[in-house]
Amino acid sequence: MAVYLVRHGETDWNIEKRFQGQRDIPLNERGLAQARASGQALSGLRFGAIFASPLHRACRTAEIIAGYTGGAPVVTDPLLIERSFGALEGMTLPQGQAYLAAHGGTGGQESKLSAGGRMARFLEKAAVQYPDEDILVVSHGSIICCTLSLITGDRLALSGYDIPNGGINRLRRQGDGWKVELYGLAPQDFRPDLPDMPFPAVRQPEENLV
Repeated sequence: MAVYLVRHGETDWNIEKRFQGQRDIPLNERGLAQARASGQALSGLRFGAIFASPLHRACRTAEIIAGYTGGAPVVTDPLLIERSFGALEGMTLPQGQAYLAAHGGTGGQESKLSAGGRMARFLEKAAVQYPDEDILVVSHGSIICCTLSLITGDRLALSGYDIPNGGINRLRRQGDGWKVELYGLAPQDFRPDLPDMPFPAVRQPEENLV
């Protein structure tokens, strides 16, 4: 079983570098084009199921990709929704930094462990339901990074900037766990026959705006 994990296309808030979190911001024209590019890159694959975050930017991206891959309809799952950024949602990065400096604490942000754990629970559920089929999952930059970090024991530390809008990652079921085979690939760089990618040196990822 392989999971093709795709980040949604671009929104205007991505351009403005605003914390989107669980705000429901639609794709812009470039984002729609990125979704089509992801669909073209994945068009040679067939999926037993297609899942998406219920937020419009992810769900619409999944619908566009499904038009290229055929077969399964898009099913939304709340476990795939983006990590909450609490009071920072809607702020730019400098505004968010200033808010945290003034108020202290985390601003009510969901922890990375909590967000990664949500998607990990989804993956375990999917592994039971589709043990012999590949599936497509469209979600968000921060929760994808949190999940990759969690399932690799922090050996793969990425930020949303490392996974482009429309970017493709591939996980494969390995025993009771998951192997990260491909990550952070722009659609034009993806091929199903690519060899596994090595992990980069572990570093502290910068905050990502998704």
